[in-house]
Amino acid sequence: MAKRRQRSLIRPVRPGFEPPPQAEVRFVPCPACGGPMRQGATLCGRCWTLVPAATVQVLHARTDGWGGRWERFRQAVGAGKKPEEIRL
Repeated sequence: MAKRRQRSLIRPVRPGFEPPPQAEVRFVPCPACGGPMRQGATLCGRCWTLVPAATVQVLHARTDGWGGRWERFRQAVGAGKKPEEIRL
């Protein structure tokens, strides 16, 4: 039986090929725990999982005053309240 040639999983790069630049992800400290958080987020992923489900549901409801609820949530986080204690 003839031995089959194994194909490489990595394709060769064309000469002169320059991959597009990757968008830089910037991290800032989370206001609740100090861990890394994406810029523009309210909390890091770990702290966000600690927020009660009822509070998350209220924050995501697009009814009248939803912007004010997010502002109250950000103020509570900035005041040092633990994520699991925040109720709206």
